[in-house]
Amino acid sequence: MDTEEIFEYANSKYNAMLAMLRELAPIPAPSGNEDKRVEFLNAYLKELGFENIRIDDAKNVIVPFIIAPKAPIVVAMAHTDVVFPDTTMLHFSEDESHIYCPGIADDTARVVQMAFAFKYFIEKNIKLNTNFLFVANSSEEGLGNLKGCREICKKYGNQIATLISADAETGEIINKAVGSHRYRIKLETEGGHSWIDFGNQNAIVHCARLISDLSSIQIPAYPNAKTTFNVGTVNGGTSVNTIAQNAEFLYEYRSDYAPSLAYMKDAFEKTISAHKSDEVKISVEMLGERPCSGNIDPKRQAKLEELAEAALYDTTGLSPTFCSGSTDANIPLSLGIPALTIGTCISEGMHKREEKLEKASLAPGLALLINLLLRLNSAI
Repeated sequence: MDTEEIFEYANSKYNAMLAMLRELAPIPAPSGNEDKRVEFLNAYLKELGFENIRIDDAKNVIVPFIIAPKAPIVVAMAHTDVVFPDTTMLHFSEDESHIYCPGIADDTARVVQMAFAFKYFIEKNIKLNTNFLFVANSSEEGLGNLKGCREICKKYGNQIATLISADAETGEIINKAVGSHRYRIKLETEGGHSWIDFGNQNAIVHCARLISDLSSIQIPAYPNAKTTFNVGTVNGGTSVNTIAQNAEFLYEYRSDYAPSLAYMKDAFEKTISAHKSDEVKISVEMLGERPCSGNIDPKRQAKLEELAEAALYDTTGLSPTFCSGSTDANIPLSLGIPALTIGTCISEGMHKREEKLEKASLAPGLALLINLLLRLNSAI
């Protein structure tokens, strides 16, 4: 592997990556509504020389590199959706050192890097030893619930030898899946006029009590595991002089250890049940479920992590920080498929409108992806 040649290629594509980012980043792409980005990528990738581009029902943009229909598949993906609900153009600006745009690093820049990593395979006429899929996938964020990656894993199943996603900071390798359960909880009571009906049941008051009890759940203390919970939004009521008939909130708990997730589920259900009564109607809607890691062959997973660690050190001189995360890698990891998520950019303000990308990190991140893909091609 010629690291110098890889860096020469990556540096030569810096301006082209910036040009693509300037067009792609402002395009709105709420989870499940990535259509405009799908349309853009379909056209732009053709201009870059990609062939046989496919768009599936989940709005994944797929570029197959197939040497044999039944050969193992290496999937490499970066997600097209952003966490923001905007349906109009996102605000984009830049200065000499940074690009500013909601979702610029999470995950737009990595979609661009992944595209140019596979363009390297085309330009250099790399001989493939196995099948590859380049996927610009949909619905990674929030209530998108990893729909795009789920569809890829459902379609290709056991033929997938390994899956990598680009979606973290340079130096980070996510090798452990953080699972989560997300709910909308609605409360309904009699309500009424704040003066005339004083003493009637108030949905907001009961909502507050329920939130307090959920927030008092003692998280399990398993070693080498982390568990969290959060109330994300609260809504309800009609006016200051109305006893609220309705209230609702969004709630989630997370863990990178399956028994902890099961513990939280049981505690959640018991707490909800304890608050139900003839006066208070409570309904629970599950909005999203992300799995923890499943039973993976430790030798195969370790080999993948070694390849990623070597690629990172070879291109950046950094030793990786292995960590847990909630990413597209959750799905293959839960299915026993070796997978990880690797960082390829330097950025700040993830999930904030002030998110910014360090321009100088684009080329080294591209070199890292190429290095890892070449190592995977040799290892399969």
